[in-house]
Order: sequence, then structure tokens, then C-alpha cells
Amino acid sequence: MFLFHNSLNLKNLGLSDACLAYLATGVNDNVKDPDTSLKESVKGKSFDTRALPAPNASELSNEDEYATLEMDKTSGPTLTLIKEEYDSLPSFMKSLASWEDLLSAVQKFNSVLDSKKEINGSYYFRADEIPTLGLGHKEKAYTLLLTRMKRLVVETTDGVISYRVA
Repeated sequence: MFLFHNSLNLKNLGLSDACLAYLATGVNDNVKDPDTSLKESVKGKSFDTRALPAPNASELSNEDEYATLEMDKTSGPTLTLIKEEYDSLPSFMKSLASWEDLLSAVQKFNSVLDSKKEINGSYYFRADEIPTLGLGHKEKAYTLLLTRMKRLVVETTDGVISYRVA
């Protein structure tokens, strides 16, 4: 008998990167949840926050509307998150990682992203590089969430799965 614990570990479930990519793109975009109704004036809008310092995960609250994650103020590539996009994810996906944990993971992605070289106008993480980021046992959950939030795009190049920064 298989019992679920408080936190799901995708590695223990044996899901491959390709399977996670399929799950991220195959879920219905029309979430019928009363918690996702937000003011139209701010819905889906992003803003340039390059002048703001990077937030610490401990300083963030659930009331934060937007969070940008930059390790420094250079014009290099960064992954940014919008809280309402996380909130609009299906509950089974949000149960994989908290908002604060996802922010911390994106900070680690951004710290490595700064040293990446641009390839064909984009920045990539190879699937075998993800474990070196120090994300812990939820690394596949983070990549799944970032793929679902359209921050990473799964691509296969020469038989190697890569995550392109969107």
C-alpha cells in the first residue's frame, strides 16, 4: 500500500523529466477556483524592478503581489515570478512546493544563470545541471512549477533534455 506523506517527492515517484514536462503542459489552463479571481487592473501584469534589491525568502509574505528575483543589478538574464501566477496553479501543483521555497529555488537558478553563456539568443540549463544547483529533494518539483508557470521551456537537443529560460 502506497501512503502519501505531507510533502510529495517526485523523485520517489520515479517521474522522469519528460513526464514532468508533459504534466506541466498537459494540465488544463482553465482553473475554476474562487481564489483565482483577482482585480483585472493588476492581473498578469509585470513591471521592471531591476532597481529593487532581491528579497529574502524569510522577508516575503503570502500577501506579496509580485516578487522579482535578481542576484545583482546587471542587465543579465533572470527568472522572475508573479505571485498571482503561482496562486492560480492547481492546488495539487502548489502542494509540491510553497511560494517561499519556490522563491528560494529561483534565487539559486538566477545565481547560476548569471554565469551562463547565451546560445542562439537563449539561456539553458541542462537536466544534468539541475542537481548541482543545491535545490534538494524538491528539484524536480521546482522545475515542474517553473515549466508550468512558463518560466522554463523543456527542449531536447541532441538527445539531452534542457530547460530554456523563457
